[in-house]
Amino acid sequence: MIKSIAIGFISLSIIFSCSNPSSPKTEKRVQLIVEGNIDKDMTWEKRNDIVIKGIVKVDSGVNLIIEPDVHITIEGQGSFIQIYGSISANGKDTTTSILFKASEEHNTNKWQKCLSALDRSKLNLAFCKFDGFLIAISNEYGNLIVDNSTFINCNRGIYNVQTDTCKIQQCIFTDNEFDITFERAMVTDINKNLVLNCVFQRSKEIGVKATNKAYVSIINNQFIYCKMGIFCEFATTAMIQNNTFHNCETGIRFYLCSGYGKIYKNEIYQSAYGIILANANPPINYNNLLTCNFFKIQSIRNVEGNVNAKNNWWGTYNEDEIRLSIQDANDDDAQSDAGLIEYLPIMNGRIEDAGILR
Repeated sequence: MIKSIAIGFISLSIIFSCSNPSSPKTEKRVQLIVEGNIDKDMTWEKRNDIVIKGIVKVDSGVNLIIEPDVHITIEGQGSFIQIYGSISANGKDTTTSILFKASEEHNTNKWQKCLSALDRSKLNLAFCKFDGFLIAISNEYGNLIVDNSTFINCNRGIYNVQTDTCKIQQCIFTDNEFDITFERAMVTDINKNLVLNCVFQRSKEIGVKATNKAYVSIINNQFIYCKMGIFCEFATTAMIQNNTFHNCETGIRFYLCSGYGKIYKNEIYQSAYGIILANANPPINYNNLLTCNFFKIQSIRNVEGNVNAKNNWWGTYNEDEIRLSIQDANDDDAQSDAGLIEYLPIMNGRIEDAGILR
């Protein structure tokens, strides 16, 4: 049965799916085709199947509540949800997650956006799943909190521009191109933009990218089989603490960030490159820098001064082995302006509280 109604400026087509009378009793799912503006508070109720057609705008001052076990399909070119008000979506647990997905015919192209938050909007998301988007969440000048959510097969998982607050906690990112990006900042408090207790798996380009004077804390995360775990560039300030990097092409890279940031109590192992610095000299202290195929720390074009890499554990006490695991101005094949990596003193064993804290 199909029933069409209009509420304010939003058009809804409602399809009730009924179970076979002879089958075991199951709770019915209701399909809602949503178009236009949402100009009044609204709730998408449990077991709703929402189909978004065109740009659906949540107006300023309006709150959209999405209950557990709602499935949302973004259908058609140029369709997405644009937020000027607020969205509260809490799936409660993994069995009743809120699912956002691109329509099947466009899923492999990954050109669709899903949520676009603008102009001091507020998004509070928990136990949500995003699958197959060009950009799952675009957050410009908004406030975003994401907990216990998954991002799969997206070009960009979360893209932040000049956010006031962005906290991403206990999320899983798998097989995306770029998982999280921070660009510029409205505030200089690194604790207001936070990535905490997340897992990044097989990031095809970068797990967390911070660029153009972003301020961010990246703490207690796992980066596994990523092309690059963390990339900070252009005067970004980043606290990188208690992360683990395993089987990455590059664990951490800083570019044009002289005097900014800190790399503290991380663990890097079985990766090609541990830390690469280009015109950047963040302090690198109390880390476990273990097996890397090439260099544990590589300094490139570092004209701003030497790198403080004291009090790390290098997997060995042998200074000759440590020297072979770094590249700086002392190496014949390094650039003359690479700067020096000051690695003494070294720790006398593995640092137990470096890497992720469970």
